[in-house]
Amino acid sequence: MGTPAIMITQASTSKSVLDVVKWLLQLGNSPSTSPWDNNKTYHLNLLLLVSTVASTIFALVYSYFGQMTIVYSAVSIIAFNILLVFLQAKQKPYIARLLTCFGYPLLFFLFIYLGKGELKGEYAFFLMVSISVLFFRSLWRQIGMIALVFSFFLTSQIILFQQFGAIENGLSILGNCIIFLSIAFALVLINNSFIRQIIDSSKKNAQLLKELAYSNEELKRLNYMVSHDLRTPLRQIVSFSKLAQSSNQQGETSSTTEYMELIEHSARELYSMTENLLSLAHLDQNQLKVETLQLESLFCRLKQQFSKIEGSKTINIHTAAHDLQMSGSPILLQMVLQNLVENGIKYNESSTKEIWLEASEDEHETRIIVRDNGIGIPEDDQEKIFTVFHRLDHHKYQGTGLGLAIAKKIMDIHGGQIAVISGQQGSAFALRFPKVNTESESTDTKEQQQPIPLKMLYQISKQNRAIF
Repeated sequence: MGTPAIMITQASTSKSVLDVVKWLLQLGNSPSTSPWDNNKTYHLNLLLLVSTVASTIFALVYSYFGQMTIVYSAVSIIAFNILLVFLQAKQKPYIARLLTCFGYPLLFFLFIYLGKGELKGEYAFFLMVSISVLFFRSLWRQIGMIALVFSFFLTSQIILFQQFGAIENGLSILGNCIIFLSIAFALVLINNSFIRQIIDSSKKNAQLLKELAYSNEELKRLNYMVSHDLRTPLRQIVSFSKLAQSSNQQGETSSTTEYMELIEHSARELYSMTENLLSLAHLDQNQLKVETLQLESLFCRLKQQFSKIEGSKTINIHTAAHDLQMSGSPILLQMVLQNLVENGIKYNESSTKEIWLEASEDEHETRIIVRDNGIGIPEDDQEKIFTVFHRLDHHKYQGTGLGLAIAKKIMDIHGGQIAVISGQQGSAFALRFPKVNTESESTDTKEQQQPIPLKMLYQISKQNRAIF
């Protein structure tokens, strides 16, 4: 009958011990400090816990055998650990780490000297090297701590050899030193490699979180716009279907045919919207198969595609790329430029539709300007046109309002930017592609790079019109 009660008591005792261990391991951690510092504090607490338990066991075992030198050493380590735990509890983790790195080697050295050959302490010094490497990220600090610990270690080896005869000869000292330094620098390489992996993973996670936040915002906007814009052709299909059914019952063939044509038009518009939405949804960096592109060749293909006569309206495509090259996805960049040229033709009331394609570069970026003599874009709409389903004139011009949203997404994938400047007549779209700098460059230098203002690019493009 008493067995369940005993089991419950044992379980509660185990839980209490576990809670105490968790509390000890979290001493010194603070939300105001960096995760890296909190991680070092946690590992110091873990070291102190293991060291205290081990020292207690050593003290009990060797007191039984009467080897009081080891007992006194173990008790000294326990007392030193209590001081470090007190500093951790007082939110002084940095002081605790410094005392650990400097105090432990000194304690071990004193134990070896006072032990008169009974203690050698090689493993304790190896432990100190691992602690020193763990607590410092800077390579030079790690090497400095290794040099400090090694100086204590070498001095203790010489004392053990010359004064106490605990080491047989100088060759043994040399062997121990080689082993010590080999282990020390192996720890440095392993630890620093591990740190680099953690930092790289943190950067990747931060980038993924940023992309996820952007995608969530994009989905919110998309959800709102889809709920409004996609419903319009659906409502038209339902309404015209009812009217066509009613006209058919009344025998009005001409009205039925007209309604069916309107249904077909709405269905095609809905299909075009969904196709463009799928294109936008599937655009990501996995599609970025970078190649070296000849911009003159890319412009020439666009010129061949669009230079034609539509009725009495002539379309002229003017290009100038000056044999420039850039890296990017040929399919996606073709899609962007094709969309901009199509818009320049579509939103254009001039008898002769003019499109200018111009490329330029400097040491920081490659720029493409797409300029037209169309109807222009009101200033209030110049930011909105890159959002999903935004259209300048829903009734007069056909389209889904997704072309420029796709263009912006493609530029984001390339790490570039797209912007527009427009007046009462004509618009200029500027595409900026940053160059990948293969040479090492400081962050300060990069921050000092100031891009050419878009208005200046527009003026340069207009001044260079004679080039075309």
